Amino acid sequence: MSVSVEDWVERLGGQDGPERYRRYAVGSVGFLALTEVGLWTIWMFQSDGDAPVLATVAVLGAVHAVIQFMLWRSALRHYLTAGPRPTPLVAAYTALTLAMATVGCVLLATGRIDDGDLTSYLVWLLMFWAGPPALALSPRRGAALVAVVAVAALAGAGVAGLPGPALVLAVSASVFMVPFMAAASRASGWSVRLIEQLAAARETQSRLAVAEERLRFGRDLHDVLGRNLAVVALKSELAAQLARRGLPEAEEHMVEVQRIARESQREIRSVVRGYRTADLHTELVGARSVLEAAGIDCRIEYGPADRLPPDVQSALGWVVREGTTNVLRHGSTGRDALHDGTAHRGPDHGPAGAGERRRARHPVRRRHGPGGAAGTTGRPGWHADHRTPTGRHLPPHRTHPLGRRRMITVLLADDEHLIRGALASLLTLEDDITVVAQAGTGDEALAMAVAHRPDVAVLDLQMPGLDGIAVATRLRESVPGCASMIVTSHARAGALKRALSVGVRGFVPKTVSAHELAQIIRTVHTGGRYVDQELAADAIAAGESPLTPREAELLSYAEDGAPVADIAARASLSSGTVRNYLSSAAMKLGAENRHVAARMARERGWL
Repeated sequence: MSVSVEDWVERLGGQDGPERYRRYAVGSVGFLALTEVGLWTIWMFQSDGDAPVLATVAVLGAVHAVIQFMLWRSALRHYLTAGPRPTPLVAAYTALTLAMATVGCVLLATGRIDDGDLTSYLVWLLMFWAGPPALALSPRRGAALVAVVAVAALAGAGVAGLPGPALVLAVSASVFMVPFMAAASRASGWSVRLIEQLAAARETQSRLAVAEERLRFGRDLHDVLGRNLAVVALKSELAAQLARRGLPEAEEHMVEVQRIARESQREIRSVVRGYRTADLHTELVGARSVLEAAGIDCRIEYGPADRLPPDVQSALGWVVREGTTNVLRHGSTGRDALHDGTAHRGPDHGPAGAGERRRARHPVRRRHGPGGAAGTTGRPGWHADHRTPTGRHLPPHRTHPLGRRRMITVLLADDEHLIRGALASLLTLEDDITVVAQAGTGDEALAMAVAHRPDVAVLDLQMPGLDGIAVATRLRESVPGCASMIVTSHARAGALKRALSVGVRGFVPKTVSAHELAQIIRTVHTGGRYVDQELAADAIAAGESPLTPREAELLSYAEDGAPVADIAARASLSSGTVRNYLSSAAMKLGAENRHVAARMARERGWL
């Protein structure tokens, strides 16, 4: 039964393929050892030597073949970084080879074997000798040792009286066979290592595929539930506050909470079952519903979309879904016109009663259209009215007539539009807190802080443009009287340390309630500091980073799987220097490679 190349590939491509290939390689070494024994047997039958000579050669040849097999296995394990360098075996094998060459030369000099016997004797001996040392030692040292032993053996033959033609034949055969066997031995080890590396790469690829699928599923869950749960928490808290004050808008907010919860249930079922399809018509209708619920007027202008191929409609459905998500996160007041899945922004020319309905739903804030309120950056955004629970306006920095406390002015910066708006409404219900400005990016937060001079800046850690820590750093210089605090859902120990190092006085997760956040704002405003207990414990447990600044920099470049050459070009270093830094970082973290080291360092907050 013949075995095709495809069969061999299939055999070596399975889970036990590398081990099977290693067994093949070791088996071939055993075959070489048996071949050496067979050649010595043939030599004894052809030689004219007496019985003691033949017995001596038989014993030495058998021992030589056994040590060759043992050294080859140990050399292969060392070459594959699975064992130590077999230096004692190399020394024993070299000594035995030189001893056998000396015995042959002495037998020729004493006339106990003829010229042809010594020629074949030396050629076979040196041929089988050359393989294992070439694999056990480094290429340079192995080649040097093989060459020295071969030259010594052939020189000894010349001294022992091997005639010129026979000596030329021995040298010629050795010049060809000795390098060939050394190179073949090294190539065999290299092929075994290559197969194992390919198998390891395939396993790593499989693990990365699983991890990528998990990340994709996690991102899907986050997209579906993350914002919705945050909105549910904030809107339910806002409804509770309004209900305590007897305001009828509480019911409307709870209806919205119910709608979002039901929508999340449907979405999570679709995600888990894996049947999330993107029907263009369904996506357009859903986009309009979601945008109108967020206070954004939306109209759909149907065109010839029904005549498009189904795959094109599905692709456009995903475009509508992603575009609607971006509008919800970053959009301002205005009108969205969806043309067969394409959104066009325009000024707020919605129905006449739309603005009044939005103001009725949100009595504690006012949304300004393009151009913003006076003193803002001129970009569309949110701006809070300063009013008491009874609806009377209060200018910022003025004492509240009921509590007789100075109003604390707050800047909110978060790229999640709905969360930011609901949180602003809740904070404005506090007697002594007023939200003077809101921002969706780091740069916008910095500009609004300079314009409004708030007492406290509540900053999201991760925002488009400058992140929260970068904004807090610049606020220390541009608005020194403003205390900064970070509210984040991406908290890591390293981020906490960075924040504290630049003077941030509060660091809390987004799971904190608005009432607790108000208390923390008061603490920060009076010069205190508040750090979430769990985040502080994580920071303490993470310890100090063992990485040098250069190692951390290069690991951050390696996070996306960039090759060493690209990292070197980006860091203006040589590839060898980059490898040294990355190897040092991986060793400090106990990681198997630079990619694992980068992930570990990122998880511990050291990047």
